[in-house]
Amino acid sequence: MLTWLLLGLALLYVQTLIPPTMELPRLGLMGLLGPRDDQDSGVATLRARRAMWNLLETLPIFLTLGLVSLILPTEQVAAGQALLGAQVYVIARAVFVPIYIVGIPGLRTLAYLAAVAGLVMMTLAIL
Repeated sequence: MLTWLLLGLALLYVQTLIPPTMELPRLGLMGLLGPRDDQDSGVATLRARRAMWNLLETLPIFLTLGLVSLILPTEQVAAGQALLGAQVYVIARAVFVPIYIVGIPGLRTLAYLAAVAGLVMMTLAIL
């Protein structure tokens, strides 16, 4: 479980790097070092930012459920189900990012719902 919690955090870190990396060719290094107050970002960059904010909406729930599953006594947790839920969540969130940036609406929703299903699996494992 701990590995998947750390992978979830790594995903957040990677997602924070995507928007500035996408802006580098347009702004150059010196432009990225500045405040970028008056710069217009491209559609893909804006989508990358929204994907990151979307992750931030569910990541605290994921981390909490994962930590609770580690803290509770073994007999109170369906560990296999919690682990599978964590795997589904992280993989679905990783798949969500490029789908969101490219702008594939139906697949984006499926990836999001798969991540939610992972959270539900984790929740049921600790009830």
